[in-house]
Amino acid sequence: MKSYREQKRLEVYQSNRILVKPKTTKNTVVVYLTALLVIVFLCAIGLLAVSPLQIWVNILVLLVCIIVVSETLGRISLIKIVECYQHYATEETRRKCKCVPSCSEYAILCLKKYELIYALLKIRKRLFVTCKGFDYIIDNP
Repeated sequence: MKSYREQKRLEVYQSNRILVKPKTTKNTVVVYLTALLVIVFLCAIGLLAVSPLQIWVNILVLLVCIIVVSETLGRISLIKIVECYQHYATEETRRKCKCVPSCSEYAILCLKKYELIYALLKIRKRLFVTCKGFDYIIDNP
C-alpha cells in the first residue's frame, strides 16, 4: 500500500501528463490488417495448391507460416491499433487509467519487448486485473 503522499503524487502526474496522439489513422490500421490477412491467405492457397504432401503436413506448414507472419506483421498491426486508439480516444477516456505508464503505453511497450502471445497475456492481465483498483500504481512491463 502506497502512502498518501505517493498516491497524491501519482494522481497529480496522471491528471497533468501530456497525452501523446500518434500520427496514425484508421486507414493505416486497415492496411496492416489487410496485409496480414492477404499474406496468410496466399500462404494457405500456395501450400494447398502446389504441395504434393499430405494434407496434415500442409496444415502444419500453414500454421508455422501463420505464426511467423503474426509475430512480425501481427505485432505491428496490434501496435497500430493501440496507436489508433491513442489518436482517436477522448482525453477523458485516456485519463481514466490509474497506472503509470498508461495501459495503452504499456501495451505498446509489451508488444515491442516480448513475443506476441506472452505480450498479449501481459496486456490482458494489465487491463482486467492490475488496472481495476482505486489506487494509482507504477507498473512497468
